[in-house]
Amino acid sequence: MAGSRSNRSNRSGPGLKTLLFGALATSVATQQIRAAMKLVRFLMKLNNETVSIELKNGTVVHGTITGVDVSMDTHLKTVKLIPKGKNPITLDHLSVGGNTIHYYILPDSLNFETLLVEKTPRVKPKKPTAGRPLAVVETQDVVGAVDVVVSLSM
Repeated sequence: MAGSRSNRSNRSGPGLKTLLFGALATSVATQQIRAAMKLVRFLMKLNNETVSIELKNGTVVHGTITGVDVSMDTHLKTVKLIPKGKNPITLDHLSVGGNTIHYYILPDSLNFETLLVEKTPRVKPKKPTAGRPLAVVETQDVVGAVDVVVSLSM
C-alpha cells in the first residue's frame, strides 16, 4: 500500500499549484485586456484636450485631440512634432497610429472623475431559446381594419 502512495505523489504532469497559477495568470491576462479596452474608451472622451504623446521611437507629439478611435489611433490639431534629437516641426493636423504610441501625458487640470464614469452599461439582447416560440402573432386585414391575434403555445 505504501508503494502505491508514493507512485501517486510522483505522477508526471502539472501539479495543483501549477494549474492554479495557470488559471490565475489567465484571469490576470483577461483583466488586463478588459482594462486596455476601458483605456481606449477613456481616451475616446478626451476630445479638445491638449496632451503630449511619446511615441515608441522617442518622438514627442504635443497637440489638441480631435478624436481617438477604437484602435487608439489619435487625431490631433495644432500639433508640435518633436523628433528625437531633431528640430521641432509645427503641423495643422496629424494622425498617430495607436500601435506607435508609447504613452500619453495628460494635463494636470483634467477631471478624471467625470471622464472615468461609464454611461449606462450596455445590455445585450437575450438570444432566442431553442424549441417552440413563446408567442405567435398573426395579422389579418378585414376591410381596412387590422386585427391582431396572439396565440400562446404551451
